[in-house]
Amino acid sequence: MTLMEPSASGDVDARVSVTLANGRCRIAVDVPEIQGTTKVTIRKHNDGGCGNPNDNNPAPVQVLWRIKKALPVIEMPFHNPDGLQGSDNDAGGGTITWNLTRMPMRK
Repeated sequence: MTLMEPSASGDVDARVSVTLANGRCRIAVDVPEIQGTTKVTIRKHNDGGCGNPNDNNPAPVQVLWRIKKALPVIEMPFHNPDGLQGSDNDAGGGTITWNLTRMPMRK
């Protein structure tokens, strides 16, 4: 039996670009790579047949990997001039959610 336990976490600085034009909103998100590990554990058992039963289990192995979050550019109608909220899912099961509020321009 092989047991695989993937995990990844971390805080990253993502870049978000929002463009409002002609009644439409365009959101582009760039998320840096996130590093993760997968712990691989192999369990072997031999009933022994005519001999003694035994377990021949190698030590668990940690496998490093990196993932680059790929989000599509999101385009949608823009109805509320003071804010925009919504969410979108990617093919890998991740979700990005936004709640943007229009702020006065700084002088």
